[in-house]
Amino acid sequence: MTLKTTYESETDGRHRSQTGSKTVAAYDNMVTCITLFHSPSEWIGVDIEAGSFLRNSRYLRFSEVPVIKLATAKKRGGHRADRGKETLSAEASAIKQFSLVQFGNAVKPVATDPSRPEAIGSLDSITLLGQLSYKKTKRLLKAMELKEGSSGKILGNFGPSIAFMDLEATEPSVALLNVTKSQMEISYSEEKGVVCVFEWGQTVQILPLADTKCHKLLSASEKKVLSKKELGKLLGHKITHILIGLYQVQNGHVPKVVMNVIAPTKRRGPAS
Repeated sequence: MTLKTTYESETDGRHRSQTGSKTVAAYDNMVTCITLFHSPSEWIGVDIEAGSFLRNSRYLRFSEVPVIKLATAKKRGGHRADRGKETLSAEASAIKQFSLVQFGNAVKPVATDPSRPEAIGSLDSITLLGQLSYKKTKRLLKAMELKEGSSGKILGNFGPSIAFMDLEATEPSVALLNVTKSQMEISYSEEKGVVCVFEWGQTVQILPLADTKCHKLLSASEKKVLSKKELGKLLGHKITHILIGLYQVQNGHVPKVVMNVIAPTKRRGPAS
């Protein structure tokens, strides 16, 4: 089923994006995206033109790409002033969840990695355009979420990983799950580390959790387990989604990982 969403960005005006039907974006040079997950080694977002997920290739480290921030525009005589630009260091890049970014000279990998068919092979720069508003964030998440089925399959199967040889470049490596009505918790054990436990399609899934902010909150709480409600209070807002992605190949298998826990909040500074 194809879902549609309409939203605005301050650079592109109105766009109509069809989501849920495309797994790999057809991009060329300049790509405008919404960030869903960002770390020194991983980036996952949504191409707002194609309505599809994008992520970095295994060989592209976003922390090494120059980040450009547009200066705040001011009105002069009733007109908007031209924006200036500021190049930021990787440490001060300010890219975070729901950041609106534009990639310069984005190029696909020479060879498609079946564990990351949405991958960007290389890019010259990242321009930080602002933050997506709360209403548009909710609309985007609703459009991109995976439809829950009774089978409980996530990214093609039931298990916590997929054999690399079984992967096809036409299938997605990223899934956005709505857990608003599902039981969910995060927990720590010496055997498994920090994991996310959640219900999906009448089954219970247990996957590693990569979200470092949740790691810190769990550690600071001095508890072994935090329920969805408890974690939401610590995050400052109700948890609505979790983002799952295929991770690095390990012994011929690609594990599924909960990349981050998403709790949209209205308290987010300037929005676009």
